[in-house]
Amino acid sequence: MRLRFWRIALVLALIAAVAIAGCFGSESEPAPLSPNAAEALEQAARDGKPVFLSFETEDCPACAQLRGTLKGVEPDYAGRIVFIQADANSPDNRQITDKFDIQRVPYSFLIDASGQVQDSRPGSIPADKLRRLLDGLSGAGNG
Repeated sequence: MRLRFWRIALVLALIAAVAIAGCFGSESEPAPLSPNAAEALEQAARDGKPVFLSFETEDCPACAQLRGTLKGVEPDYAGRIVFIQADANSPDNRQITDKFDIQRVPYSFLIDASGQVQDSRPGSIPADKLRRLLDGLSGAGNG
């Protein structure tokens, strides 16, 4: 009886350890938000690259959802589109949040290679919709 108790306790402890490790593993960590988005945006303009710019905060559930979507989509556009995830709470981003008149998060902008805003969207964006928008921004949808 006592051996059975310890086996059950061991199994439960292992299950708990696996669950906790899954919550804190590196794959579940969101991409860090940029504390200085204006600098990254200026560099993209100098490089002549289109930009996906999103304003987010660390504690916003819809922002976390958008970060998860971007994590899955961004690698497919590497080298073609610059992704900037701006921390809307960072004092260093105050000027750019004012420039884009950010009143809520997440808020995303698709900016072409010439620096013109082509689209803007509040809230999280589903992956399939985001891919269509990015294809249009990168010119992939124009062939």
